[in-house]
Amino acid sequence: MEPQPSIESLPNEILISVLSHLPTRSLLPLSSISRRFYFVTQSILRQRLKRATSSLSSDYRLILECYHPAAALSTPYLFCNYLHTDIVDGGYLCEPVDEDAPSISPEPHDWSLSRHRIENIYSHFRPVVQQENRSGRVRYPRRQQQQQQSNRAQQEERLEEKYPYQDIELGLGELFSQLCTVTNLVRLRPRPGLFLTHVNVSDNVIRVERDWLAAQAKADESRILWVDEKYTVGLRFRVEERDVRDQHPVLAAADEELPAVYRLEFEELLVRAGTILLMVEKSEVQRDSATEGNAVVIAFDG
Repeated sequence: MEPQPSIESLPNEILISVLSHLPTRSLLPLSSISRRFYFVTQSILRQRLKRATSSLSSDYRLILECYHPAAALSTPYLFCNYLHTDIVDGGYLCEPVDEDAPSISPEPHDWSLSRHRIENIYSHFRPVVQQENRSGRVRYPRRQQQQQQSNRAQQEERLEEKYPYQDIELGLGELFSQLCTVTNLVRLRPRPGLFLTHVNVSDNVIRVERDWLAAQAKADESRILWVDEKYTVGLRFRVEERDVRDQHPVLAAADEELPAVYRLEFEELLVRAGTILLMVEKSEVQRDSATEGNAVVIAFDG
């Protein structure tokens, strides 16, 4: 009796054509079926990711909000410029970016590339200071607009050379502080501050320990602070301790921690590439709804 044909027996071209109709969320689990499915699905996902990341430098942008809970209304958001994605366009071998960042789903098989699945690599972004977030949005007469646009471009170029930062103040005996971190993917509109689509990537509150800050201030290199337990989003900080000795209290117990201020410079934002792909596709659904006449314009007041 002849064996019944199966989907595994299809030529690669047909298999790719069939699987390409599946949404990414349905396609991701198929990587674990077999070696062949692994390479076929990863090939499809890489092509999708290339298209998605190419739009991160034009239509879409990530914006980051990182602030102490008490400063929610006064801290401006940061645009994040797309840098590269591991293995897709960064030219890396896609080793884990941090030894503490495991794979999302450890594989039972021993395929040499299983650790390099799309779900387990990262897209890299650089948070930058935006001029409108520094001084607010100002309107100018038409005759001044051209000169103002030129000046603004020069100002933003200088601002991008500097790392944005967040100061953390620890009081007498205070062992940790908190940071709210919110990451959103937005589709830009011509008018600054208005977005056609808005997709939340992460929304977390993280604890920043005094011991960690002190250790990083003495380290020679920056380290990543992960904002969630699944290592979906990470922030690479360079930490500097500020001199506040003149503010120290005269009397303090021998075992009591003195007040301290640490400056966290935002060097890089990392997001799992699989998450970026899913969020871009979700944003495209919002965009398609907008073209059908159901657009919702979202305004962010930085």
